[in-house]
Amino acid sequence: MPLFRTIISLITAIFIFAPPVQATEIIERDDLKPLFEKHQVTGAFALYAEAEDQLILFNPERAKTQMIPASTFKIANSLIALE
Repeated sequence: MPLFRTIISLITAIFIFAPPVQATEIIERDDLKPLFEKHQVTGAFALYAEAEDQLILFNPERAKTQMIPASTFKIANSLIALE
């Protein structure tokens, strides 16, 4: 599956080399807190609305914290291993 590896490489490169978002308007959405509390999770939500040039955030302090995306990569790594 060389095509699959090429696609994964391109997607990875897009995320690595994508410029940081510099929105003109930042909107904090505290109304999302009940969703996180309902499922008893701690997290953050960030959505960049390009057309409106807005960054919509819940828990901006946590959103700014850099973390290793270990669980996200388990899916891709599993697919690569199955190849």
